[in-house]
Amino acid sequence: KGLATQSSTLGHYVANNAIDGNGSQFSNTSYQDNPWFSVTLPKNVYVNSIQIVNRIDCCKDRSSDFDVTLFDDMGNKIWTYYQKDSQDIFNFNEINHVGRTVKMQLRSGKMLNISNIKVYGKGIDYSSEPPGRKVSVDL
Repeated sequence: KGLATQSSTLGHYVANNAIDGNGSQFSNTSYQDNPWFSVTLPKNVYVNSIQIVNRIDCCKDRSSDFDVTLFDDMGNKIWTYYQKDSQDIFNFNEINHVGRTVKMQLRSGKMLNISNIKVYGKGIDYSSEPPGRKVSVDL
């Protein structure tokens, strides 16, 4: 699943709610400048796509004007996408990069809430082949 974190937490709406698979729960930051949510995957993943499900019972406009960024295991930015408008479900496809951490960060001051985030791809296993070769395995 990974390790979910966020810039702050409002009440009991912890970051882990966005990766627990329960669509009726959500993560929520406090009101602040440029709030963010991040999930670090258990290992490097060749990421094909990322899906972020917005909170749809209310407040979906909070998830607009943001960047989604994929970082490698050294913290280097390797892919980013700017999303201007709010949607119920955001699908970011054809990413096709190896990464470890996905971060969503608003460009303004408000709250950030996410119902669910999914990262689709194949885990990279560096230990099953001689050095210098990378082999993809299912997560």
